[in-house]
Order: sequence, then C-alpha cells, then structure tokens
Amino acid sequence: MTFHSVNVSSQMLQRFLCKCPLLETINLIGSPQGIDFAAEGTKFTFVDLLKCVPLIKTLDVTKGYAKFLCADGMPNMLPTSLVHLEYLYLDVCLMEENEISSALCIIRSSPVLEELIILMYDNDKLPVRQTPTNFLDPEDYSEGICETHYGQVTCAREGANQA
Repeated sequence: MTFHSVNVSSQMLQRFLCKCPLLETINLIGSPQGIDFAAEGTKFTFVDLLKCVPLIKTLDVTKGYAKFLCADGMPNMLPTSLVHLEYLYLDVCLMEENEISSALCIIRSSPVLEELIILMYDNDKLPVRQTPTNFLDPEDYSEGICETHYGQVTCAREGANQA
C-alpha cells in the first residue's frame, strides 16, 4: 500500500491501517502538507503503526511522514519483534534525536532484516545543533545492532552523488 503525499490525519491513518493487519508493504512517501499527527491529543507513532501491521515485510518511510511518526521518539526495543520485516527504507534527520532513536529501535527489533537503506539529511533550522554524542548513549543501542547481520546496508546523505 502506498501513500504518496496524502494529507490524512493521524487518527484516520491509524484507523485505516488497523483494518489491514495482513498488509506486507507500506510506502509512506512524499511530504504531506498541513497534517498534524498530534492534533486533538491523538498521536500516531511508529510504535502504533507497527502494532497495526504485524506481518509487515517492507517499510518505506520518507522524511515528511517520518517527522510525524517519530514525534515522541521510541523505546530502545519494540514490545514485539518485527519478525517479518525484510526491507527498511528511512529518511532520517541526523540532528533529530527522535528520528535517530526511532530508526535504531526499528533496526534492533528486526531480526530478519535483509536490506536497510537510510537517507540522512541535516536540519539547519534547529536552534541548537545536536550531534549523536550529545543526545544518544551508544551503550543503549549497541547490543542488538552489533549482533545483527544484514544482506545489504546503504547509507547516503541527501543531495550526495550516488554511483
């Protein structure tokens, strides 16, 4: 299922996806305009999304949607493993603690991940530039990531020449 720059409330997206528990592929692409995933006290995070689709094999989330799904960050590990997730594509802002912690949580919770693609970008509009050393404790994330072996890992910076 693909949502390409679709303007939908968090509540509507959650209702829709929770009615599709057999979904194996989700693509949330583009930059939705004018949506507020935390409107009226209703939040829809990566944790909520992944609870709705327990059989997910492919997850592709670009920065417009990732920004909203990462709003509150995530725990170090999900309550249940993503035992079917094989392909993960994420746009991650290097300067946003919640986006980095969300990406690490999903990776740690995906024991059969075969392909991981992360597109990284900077957010020059942040008032205080954060670095991974001043907002994440590497000890919290090292165990699961170091012990996992992936078939293909690709990391690129937005706007970088890719060969």
